[in-house]
Amino acid sequence: MQDIWIVGVGILPSKPVPSSSQELQLEAAKMLRSRQRDKLRPYLVLYLFLIHVLVLLEQQRIQASIVVDEALYSRQLYVLGLPAQQRLAASNILVVGLGGVGVEITKNVILAGPQSVTLIDPTPARMVDLATQYYLDETSLGQSRAMCSYAKLKELNPLVQLDLLEPSSMDIEAVAEAIAASGRNFDVIVAADQDKASEEALNTLARRLKAKFVAAQAPGLFGSIFCDMGDDFTVNDTDGKEAKTGLLKSFDPLPMTGETLVTLREGERHDLSKGDLVYFERTATEEDGQTKDAVRAGSADPDLETDTFTVKRIVSPSCFTVPASANLVKQVHQYSNGRFRQLKQPLQLGFQPLTLARQAMRSVPTDFGKASLGRQLTLHACFESLKRFKTHAGGRLPIPGSATDAAAFKKLVKSCDVLSDVISSHSAAIAARSAAKRPTSKTRAPSPPVLDEQIMEIFARTCQGSLAPICSFVGGTAAQEVLKACTGTFVPLQQYLFFDAVEVLTPESGEDESPEAFSASLPSEKECASRGDKYDGMRAVLGSRLMKLLQDQAIFVVGAGAIGCELLKNLALMGVGPLTVTDNDSIEKSNLNRQFLFRERDLGAPKSEAAAQAVQRLNPDVEVRALVRKVGKETEEFFDDNFWFGHDVVANALDNVAARKYVDGRCVYYRRPLLESGTEGTSGNVQVVVPFVTESYGSSVDPPEASIPVCTLKSFPYMIEHCIQWARDFFDGYFRIQPERLNDLTARLSESSHRGEEDDAAAAAVLASLRAQTSDETLLRELEGYLVDLEIWDPVPSARRCVKWALDRFHELYQSNIEALLREHPRDSVTEDGEPFWSGDRRIPTPIVFDQSDPLHMDFLLSAALLKARVFNVVDPTTTVEGMSETVQATLDEILASGYQAPTEVVRAEEEEEGDLEAKVQREFEEVRLTIKRIAKRGGDNGKGTECTAARTRPEMFEKDQDWNGHIAFITSASNLRAANYGLARADRLQTKKIAGRIIPAIATTTAVVAGLASLELCKLAQRSLLEEEEEYSDLESQNKEEGLLKQRRRHRRHYPPLSAYRNAFINLAGPFFALTQPMEAHPIALGEQGEVYNMWDRLEVTPKKDMTLKSLLAHASENFGLQITSVTLHGSHILYADFMHPGDDNPILGKSMTELVEAAMKSENRAIVRKGVEGTNIQGMPLRRHFVDFEIECVDDAGDEVESPPLRYFFPHVKKRKSKGRRPLAHRWWGGVLKAISK
Repeated sequence: MQDIWIVGVGILPSKPVPSSSQELQLEAAKMLRSRQRDKLRPYLVLYLFLIHVLVLLEQQRIQASIVVDEALYSRQLYVLGLPAQQRLAASNILVVGLGGVGVEITKNVILAGPQSVTLIDPTPARMVDLATQYYLDETSLGQSRAMCSYAKLKELNPLVQLDLLEPSSMDIEAVAEAIAASGRNFDVIVAADQDKASEEALNTLARRLKAKFVAAQAPGLFGSIFCDMGDDFTVNDTDGKEAKTGLLKSFDPLPMTGETLVTLREGERHDLSKGDLVYFERTATEEDGQTKDAVRAGSADPDLETDTFTVKRIVSPSCFTVPASANLVKQVHQYSNGRFRQLKQPLQLGFQPLTLARQAMRSVPTDFGKASLGRQLTLHACFESLKRFKTHAGGRLPIPGSATDAAAFKKLVKSCDVLSDVISSHSAAIAARSAAKRPTSKTRAPSPPVLDEQIMEIFARTCQGSLAPICSFVGGTAAQEVLKACTGTFVPLQQYLFFDAVEVLTPESGEDESPEAFSASLPSEKECASRGDKYDGMRAVLGSRLMKLLQDQAIFVVGAGAIGCELLKNLALMGVGPLTVTDNDSIEKSNLNRQFLFRERDLGAPKSEAAAQAVQRLNPDVEVRALVRKVGKETEEFFDDNFWFGHDVVANALDNVAARKYVDGRCVYYRRPLLESGTEGTSGNVQVVVPFVTESYGSSVDPPEASIPVCTLKSFPYMIEHCIQWARDFFDGYFRIQPERLNDLTARLSESSHRGEEDDAAAAAVLASLRAQTSDETLLRELEGYLVDLEIWDPVPSARRCVKWALDRFHELYQSNIEALLREHPRDSVTEDGEPFWSGDRRIPTPIVFDQSDPLHMDFLLSAALLKARVFNVVDPTTTVEGMSETVQATLDEILASGYQAPTEVVRAEEEEEGDLEAKVQREFEEVRLTIKRIAKRGGDNGKGTECTAARTRPEMFEKDQDWNGHIAFITSASNLRAANYGLARADRLQTKKIAGRIIPAIATTTAVVAGLASLELCKLAQRSLLEEEEEYSDLESQNKEEGLLKQRRRHRRHYPPLSAYRNAFINLAGPFFALTQPMEAHPIALGEQGEVYNMWDRLEVTPKKDMTLKSLLAHASENFGLQITSVTLHGSHILYADFMHPGDDNPILGKSMTELVEAAMKSENRAIVRKGVEGTNIQGMPLRRHFVDFEIECVDDAGDEVESPPLRYFFPHVKKRKSKGRRPLAHRWWGGVLKAISK
């Protein structure tokens, strides 16, 4: 502050330095009232400037003093960043309205971690609230919604202050009075499910209090969000991502355009946009007086025109242009080994208050197929007309399902006053844009938008109800806008967002459908009438018939993490079940920030079990089963045919591609619909997979994950990511893999000894097996490493040797190896082409000598010594870095005082004689064996009563979320020392943890949005049962008549709503950006040149009365499908038949039954099958129920031409259908009554 005050010394007399912005404001007010204010104008200008600066400094001081719980918010920190999280932790938020949307917003905001959240909602809880307000139950009826929700919201995050204001009513005057009486300053005011009059009043109040404002509603199948961030809002970071960077190749002048073309090296992408700011830097040289930092163009090179350049054009993914710069082109040789870096700039935005914004209606579309002005305007007018309807109808909303009220509502919508204002505003904007493009031509007036009466009808008939998935989507999106208002991170919504999911009720309707027919297709007033239960809100939207079908779905949720918790919440609120949830992971502290079903008391518990218990608390009526199992190839004995057939829909909530692909493959195999979803930061996606209708998740191939070349990791890193991966590999090698191998070697030697074998013979056998597994060179290095490790135990376990080992590794990694690399490639060396060797992405390294006074050097030594001591049982496995720091420091002082000698570098000849190498391996192995034997005889007493029998180590398994264990501390120090070797910028512990732990950034808001969209698709999938009711399938035994493939496919496919009913989604809340699109149709394939068309879901089904022989199966395929099968393969590897391997009609294999052939093949996989309806038993005794198998077949047609064919599905005969039980009367109809789920 003193420095800032000195700015005015030249023009002002001496005055004391103010201590706060409040003192400055008082002084400025005195000046304004003074008669000499003209003379005091210099003071006033400076005071106003200082007020602004001091306020900023005070805010920064507050933020800097906030300590963020990284263990709790770690995944969210990778989304928002630490500064934004600190700004959020200093924010105070007011939420008005605790219905379904209000509680969803509040839940997501509390999980994010603001300073305080204040609730206002004295509205008595009603039965209809229970459909979406999950912190209310029957005991809450008649009581304040905010009061009843307070305790459970408080549990979500103990670090957030939760307060309650209790006005006498929800009347806006009473609410304003309560806010004023509280005396609090709110940064954001949220209006949840308030009518338009209340929203306008709260928006006016927010403007007066200089607070941001967010309003959200979710009636029926619709959603609306409005944002007002004030007249001048600064977006500090538009996307939350790291600044883009890339390796430079060349600068080329473009005289015709007055630009310079910037080209990146092969394989590099810039990912820039027009208008971005960039600067260029090169690796510093000795002439610059530095050795580790980059030199930025324009700073160390004053002859360059400027240090910042604007991107003028994007030429290609690896080329862009900047304004012409002769100096850049002139110095291309200097920057050819440099980089470009993006310079991120803040964005200034202005917002209109609600009273003005409603007339302009700037909206962000959510569905590319619904982005027309007419549809957006219809939705806007529907929300605006609700208040008018209540006025005309005596204060009530339209009756659910009422055609009469819908007709009256449509009249009000068509006469809504905002229609003309919005149309005029948009017409003027279109005319202005046209005039700007063609100033001399006349602009034709745009055609008026057409309002959608079907939207009006559905809005009126559903708006009194609510649906959990809609509240999840709207609440998650609105909560993200609240976080934007608090942090200035990401671009806010400008200013409206409208959402609808009318496809839930109209999966097969068309625009040309008559109004009468359309109205009749919707749930009637009788179907939507209240029955006085917790599902009244949902019944008012879906009607009783569809609601019952939805609730009868058996759902398998794979994963109980963030998405899994949100899905389970939505399913529980809708009463869907039975539910099965599986997850083999346990709850950690970092989960609590997003996985809202868990609390601190659940830490360490299995996720699936804790989630199931939480679902039972949300809705005791829902049957839920928890499994602590991984779904994969190794658990197919448990997740067998009966398991998959026992579920109607599968919902993936997984965090890795391999697991997703496996579950997707199972869904294709068993023809089960799949709801696939995932998130990364503010981005999320949803894919609905429908049998016979859409492609599957595995139909599209993701690009392979970029890998780092070994030579880059070993010798030529040029990014901090390379250094972190190198350090992670070092961790795994020295603290996990090598100790595991030493344990294995010790066990093998010990086993030979216990068998009474002679030492020499046993040793020779072990050595022979080792040499068979790897080369002699690799084995020699491993044996040398074992000897170094075993020194820690020989003659007695010693912490000193652990410290000495860590010091040796420092010298080896950061000094000795670097010196050896520079000897091999001196600084002035050149390639075969005469180019400098150290250029491009090869950076010249600099050796580092250990310095005890350098904290980074000591961090490495301490963490490395601790990990080595834990691995070799020198210290307790729970010992922390802090717990060993004194020992390491004292031991290091002793080692250095006694004259530390670094280990001598072993220089190997490039080629050694085979006999010499073999002899060295023999000698090293013998020394290792004798050392192990000596330690084992001694018992390995470490002085603490712990025996290291036969030299057993305790390998360290990398764990990123337990800071006490020193894993991230070691990788951070090791990678930053490596970065110092190569002149790279260091990474802090948080960034290192993300890269080393391969952490996926996550935030609760995105999870809520994605789960809401996925749950909506379930409402559509349930309607296949509506279509099924029209036609029952006969039992398997009556389906002896073989059908053509096309008839089979139509028989299955017609039981799903059409492709147009479904929506895949990609969202990015940072943008905000929403893209809801129709899924891709399953790719059709022709069966021969003139054959039928099939897709990935089809099978050539064979359902015999009795077991077939292979010969009869081949004849059957020829007769019924017109295909000559030339080979039959099971599971892609077991060839049961091939005409070239089994020639002749009398080959014995042709006479074997299909069950025998399959059983023989599956025994090699350690499995068994169902035979004649009886459960088989595999080799371990686990029951495995198999109803059918799929064979991959190769075929030719009658002309002898090869034909691409779907798999052949062979049903084992006499598998009896069981009668349906419980709530799932439709489950057995999946394949014409062939299979029935096992009821609980």
